[in-house]
Amino acid sequence: MDSDDRGGGARRCYTSEEPEPCKMCPAIAGHRVMNSDELLKGERELIIIHSGQMYRLLCTRNNKLILQK
Repeated sequence: MDSDDRGGGARRCYTSEEPEPCKMCPAIAGHRVMNSDELLKGERELIIIHSGQMYRLLCTRNNKLILQK
């Protein structure tokens, strides 16, 4: 997802398939956005440590994300 933020205006985000702003824009305004590919870096699993607890972020064969404790 690419964003077009030229300052002062509403943030607009686009997908490669859809040249119009996506429907998620109002929901993500003001939040940090990261593509899952940036997190997983080609792997199917990522270990996340949060407050001393270990979690697994998995990408399934159907390309769905699962967070397991």
